[in-house]
Amino acid sequence: MAVLALVFYLDYNREWKPYELAYYNQFHPTSAVVEVKQLNPKNAQQFERCITCHVPDIAVIGGKVAAQRIPLIMPPDQRSAVAHPDRITPEMVKVYGLPSQYANQPIDVTGCMVCHNGQGLATDVAGAHQNLIVNLFDVVDRGGVIFKNSCAVCHGPNGEGGIGPPLNDQHRLGFFNDDYYYDCVYYGHLSEHHLNSVMPAWGASHTFTNDKVSLMVHWVRHYQQPLTFTGQ
Repeated sequence: MAVLALVFYLDYNREWKPYELAYYNQFHPTSAVVEVKQLNPKNAQQFERCITCHVPDIAVIGGKVAAQRIPLIMPPDQRSAVAHPDRITPEMVKVYGLPSQYANQPIDVTGCMVCHNGQGLATDVAGAHQNLIVNLFDVVDRGGVIFKNSCAVCHGPNGEGGIGPPLNDQHRLGFFNDDYYYDCVYYGHLSEHHLNSVMPAWGASHTFTNDKVSLMVHWVRHYQQPLTFTGQ
């Protein structure tokens, strides 16, 4: 009986519920139902549940209103000074390497993972935010400068590889997690994964701060679009 009571308690007190309730309390949507919400992004053949916490009534309010609300419920230190776009433009597809089938599609159709990565089927915060890119624009803009100045000489100007392995092979990148990449960038040839290689130990040598190392991990993630999203 105790085990059943615990299971019932855990099932009833799901981790996502407080976030959804906080959203509803702030925006007072009509006929709100507290439950997991899902999107089926265009041609992705996959569901994602990001909207459960972030914009649970996106199907009702649409992409334009949702775009105005998303920054409000992000932690203050993670908010972008740039307003969240309400759709993926052809320019975004070109500049940020997004799948072409999303051009001109509103965010209530495309979902979140196309830009932010993460694990769209998760229902807890830690699981959902694995490999998350908070601000794709910042990663590409700042990360691109660091990549050009420090990494392109070995990995190629477009991540195609050279002295170092390619960073634009989506199928290859998908086998590694953030910890692996952080270890690679921070410790380089000092790491057991790349022992005696030519990879510099950017963090261990104090060339990169932790922030820069994390930024470069996300830069690599920029190349790693989920395999179900690559029908270009």
